[in-house]
Amino acid sequence: MKLELKKYIEKNYWILIFQIGFILIIIMAIISAFPGLGQCSVLAGKILAPFCHQRTDRSLYLLGHKIGLCTRCFSLYLSMLFTSVIGSLIGFEKFKKIPLIILIVFFIVMPVDGISLFMIKGYSSPTLWRSFTGVLFGFAMISFFFPIIDKLQKEIYELKQDAGK
Repeated sequence: MKLELKKYIEKNYWILIFQIGFILIIIMAIISAFPGLGQCSVLAGKILAPFCHQRTDRSLYLLGHKIGLCTRCFSLYLSMLFTSVIGSLIGFEKFKKIPLIILIVFFIVMPVDGISLFMIKGYSSPTLWRSFTGVLFGFAMISFFFPIIDKLQKEIYELKQDAGK
């Protein structure tokens, strides 16, 4: 069991690092919603600031307190985490079967909506739509890039195994 876990980590370390990063971002977003945690919640919000605009009118609330990510970013990171975990379970090569045009559409929807907020005076996309575009973008990111990362990781692992013989 110990050897299998070590082998799994060696074959998947980059994927695991990204997954841990997604988990930390989501946890920090939730921690930032609890002012009772004092400086921890403030620090979590400040750490997340480079990842999200954190606008009050576009944010999710937990028990009446704003979390450290807007609706779109929270949905994006949650989608990236879930999609990467599913890919780890079923194999990232299965994502290669998704037509590229679908991934391109999923990639484009979020920036088009975001840009339209600035271009069309008075336009504001609904919260549910912002969540949806975040989920699509997160899914597309993982579905496109992680099969490439996964393949490269496995090739490096095989090269190391061959060099060790």
